[in-house]
Amino acid sequence: MTAPSASGTPVEPDVDALARASAAELLPEGPPERAEAVARMLSRAGQAYREAHRAYHGVTHLAELLAHLRRARAHATDYTAVVLAGWFHDAVYQPERKDNEEVSARAATEALRENGFPEALGDEVARLILTTKNHLAVTDPNARVLADADCGIWAASPARYREYARGVRQEYAVHPWPAYALGRRRFLSHVLAVQRERGRLFHFLGPDAEAAALRNLQAEHRALQPLRVAARLLRGMDPYGARGESERTLSSDEKT
Repeated sequence: MTAPSASGTPVEPDVDALARASAAELLPEGPPERAEAVARMLSRAGQAYREAHRAYHGVTHLAELLAHLRRARAHATDYTAVVLAGWFHDAVYQPERKDNEEVSARAATEALRENGFPEALGDEVARLILTTKNHLAVTDPNARVLADADCGIWAASPARYREYARGVRQEYAVHPWPAYALGRRRFLSHVLAVQRERGRLFHFLGPDAEAAALRNLQAEHRALQPLRVAARLLRGMDPYGARGESERTLSSDEKT
């Protein structure tokens, strides 16, 4: 989560610092100039996450994803590929596009080739990025680690999850609330159906994360019931709840 400043205003993580940390992690014993070159490559990729339209899929999302990857490192068979895929997985993100992953994968392949990485590594990074089109269908360890990290926001605190939900809504603001709520609720229904069928959503995050994700997803699913959305909009309220509104107040409102 984005750390607050002394004034309480959220501070976006520093892309250059994230890039240097990843380069040092991936090349702990390499020549300093090589680590610097990799850090520059990652920093350039990371600038895309600063685009103004990314209300959720921005630098904070990238930082949270990288933190999840570090915690799950032991489960990856090619951690370097997973981290590089994490950096490039949203290199291109336009909510209305259907080929974000394909274009991001090509951007990754080109950047890695230009920076002297082996072709086989570039191929694996591209493959992993393409798996993010459907996180719930991944089957290999590397893709599972990446999927857990990308979806780790589901297991965040209720307040952070609500920031995520609002951010995604903002990215799709071109759609009116009723249409957005219908499509979003359909997606949530699918995720919850998978959870019921498999008994889990994550591969490596553990039972506490599973429980938190289930609570968050169910709460958003309830909040987006059509009558509840309509009622809150008629009252001039955010269907996700006004900022600072207590969980108790929201729970009580959802029962109306």
